[in-house]
Amino acid sequence: MEAFKPFTKEYINDPRRQAERRVYEELLNCGLPGLFIYEWKRDKSTAEVDFVAWIEGVGLFAIQVKGGRYRYQPEENEWELREDGDWEKVTSPIGQTWSGTEGLLKSLPRRRGHHTFVLPILLFPDMTEPRAAGLIEADSKGIYVMADERGMADKLVAVAKERGVDFPPDADTIDEDASTITGGRASYRPHPPAGSLPELDGTPVLESDRVDIRHVEHYHHVDQSLHLHFHGPMSPECIAALRSGLGSSKVFSSGE
Repeated sequence: MEAFKPFTKEYINDPRRQAERRVYEELLNCGLPGLFIYEWKRDKSTAEVDFVAWIEGVGLFAIQVKGGRYRYQPEENEWELREDGDWEKVTSPIGQTWSGTEGLLKSLPRRRGHHTFVLPILLFPDMTEPRAAGLIEADSKGIYVMADERGMADKLVAVAKERGVDFPPDADTIDEDASTITGGRASYRPHPPAGSLPELDGTPVLESDRVDIRHVEHYHHVDQSLHLHFHGPMSPECIAALRSGLGSSKVFSSGE
């Protein structure tokens, strides 16, 4: 899948974001066609969605990631997180997941007279079996609860098949949705054919005998510029040549 923006070095080194980093990498490397946006929020009245993810021909998902170990206390109707050996009260992950999903629903374009169909996902990457107590609330809101991020894309596909998605998103739908919820900053294009670079306004963006263009991994548009992602690592000379030839566009290799 394609990522709207890279996971920054600051985030990579943040111990509080390690669960999200693993989910980011899992989606990025899953091999399925689609797009995901990390950290999206409609406004102050709704919770942040950790990952808005579209899988072509499958569905749209609002994913809330909760790293660490959680438990639900039904007697007090409270959620707790294990912190430094103690259980600390926290905001309900179920409530956060649903709040973020509602914000996304309100922001997406209506189609065929209906809201875009969104599958809410609550993921506990550090837990193998989230406690069943309290998850009746999740079932009542249609929230799917998952543990362990490994194989996540396959799990999402299974959820979509189980739930039944009448109109799964195609490339044009993903492009429109992403542009709508980011104010035109994000877009989506399918992967370019092997051995060719994408075109911008009908003109090849670069022709160079210094770069093996078969190594194009994927590309997407952000803030009116073209982002190219290459299988890497690439030499600094090649990256410099590409950036020079592409002008304002940006180039990324897996070695950066």
